[in-house]
Amino acid sequence: VALVICAESEHSALLAEVVRARPRIVLIAYAAPTRHPLPEWLLGQGYREHIRNLQRQWARSTGAPVVSASITGPWCSGLPGIPALKVRSHFQGRSAIVDARGQVLAALDREEGVIVATLELGEPRPGVPLPAGPWVGRPIKGWVRGALDLVGWLGARSYGAWQRRERSTR
Repeated sequence: VALVICAESEHSALLAEVVRARPRIVLIAYAAPTRHPLPEWLLGQGYREHIRNLQRQWARSTGAPVVSASITGPWCSGLPGIPALKVRSHFQGRSAIVDARGQVLAALDREEGVIVATLELGEPRPGVPLPAGPWVGRPIKGWVRGALDLVGWLGARSYGAWQRRERSTR
């Protein structure tokens, strides 16, 4: 069993590592926002399908079924390092059960619910070559990539400060 968490599913190095481990099933947990209030036309074509494409790619690349559970509903959060700046959005949802060939057997969009499907668990048979670049699926480019990198850097900085504060209290 391979367990992948959210944005990790976009990294081709992790996908390659999982392929080498030959899991019989891949479980992916997502908490991916829609990145509203930005309009989809600004983010590029296919953004809504990005998670679904990742699910299919992981199934075809590993040769194993993928079961993906995704959060849905609204969220509001301060940016790491800038907590006064609030970002409001919605989680995408997009839970799915995908067979080893990349066929979606059961899926939800943004609604809450339960999905059920029968899967064949056997020896994994990878079906497509691994991505050549650092990203799986549609790569995130340009200023959106830069904005995500900035938020990641702020989060790492904030987390590091929290760890230093915790150590100083011991």
